Amino acid sequence: MKLQTYTINQVPLTQIPNWSITELNGNPPFIVEELLKPNYFELTGITDWNTYGVGVRDYNFIREQIKNIVINVGFSNFSLVEKKLASYYFVVDKTDRDSVDTESEQKINWGYLVSLSQDSRFKRWEAAKTYVSYKLTPSDSSDLGKSTSELCNDYINYNIITKVKDGISGLFDYLKGEGDYVGGGYPSKSYWTKIDQDRIMDILENGNY
Repeated sequence: MKLQTYTINQVPLTQIPNWSITELNGNPPFIVEELLKPNYFELTGITDWNTYGVGVRDYNFIREQIKNIVINVGFSNFSLVEKKLASYYFVVDKTDRDSVDTESEQKINWGYLVSLSQDSRFKRWEAAKTYVSYKLTPSDSSDLGKSTSELCNDYINYNIITKVKDGISGLFDYLKGEGDYVGGGYPSKSYWTKIDQDRIMDILENGNY
């Protein structure tokens, strides 16, 4: 996915100190899309995602993009500011974090990680519920809600999603009929469709809502 900024006379907004909304011609200033759109410029750095990605996508999505950048570029190749951001998002190991942040700073950052990632999971589940309640009948929507109530709580509060990752079956297993829910779960419901399952999982896994 590409983080992009609108351009005015082919100049990215990030290089224009005092641009105004009226100059955007109805276009959003920052977007995240799979392909680069006309009149937009791709932003590729860790600092870009941290500064401009917020408000466009949720914390967990931004963290995943920063993690991918770190994997591709390598921690040692970043500036100090970028290294500290990689540490802030906890996408590097303890040794690398220790090279740029004190233990006290890391504890504070961990608190942000726990709070912000939980908030992202809550928002994703709310978006998934909204989609479900729109697509299904009230009774079917309620049935799915009741069936996933405990799994939803574990997902939001503890990030338990799959048996492969967590050692116990989670919400994603139920929704995809995997783990302990093979032959059951959401795919066994009379109201299940592959289209709905894919959309729900796209919201929960990728934050596309």
